[in-house]
Amino acid sequence: MQRETRQRKLVSEILMESMDHPDALTVFRRAEERGAKISLGTVYRTLELLVNEGKAIKFYDRSAVARYDAKILPHHHLICKICRKVEDWEGENLYSEMIRKEIEKSTSFKDVDFHMIIYGICEECAKRSR
Repeated sequence: MQRETRQRKLVSEILMESMDHPDALTVFRRAEERGAKISLGTVYRTLELLVNEGKAIKFYDRSAVARYDAKILPHHHLICKICRKVEDWEGENLYSEMIRKEIEKSTSFKDVDFHMIIYGICEECAKRSR
């Protein structure tokens, strides 16, 4: 485990406070807004370190942009096809368990874990398109 530097603590705090599942550039901008002297490279390395230590989740949106989430309990993500907003979705454990068992039964994989990304149109974008 790496020692906790001021910069690492700041990136971690920003990620924990963010409900919008930010990308590295967004985290960098939020750090700058707080007056921090930090490079974009440091933000990227710190986010990857948090993921590798199991303190954050990394996933990719439809544009192949890496997004980060400090909520590490099992959950899935809904992404709006229009505005790219990301929301957490807990999902139904029954379906998760069914999928897990089906994968283990039909492949050589065991101890299966997965993360779904579901695309749709959020309520705000749906209202605008009416």
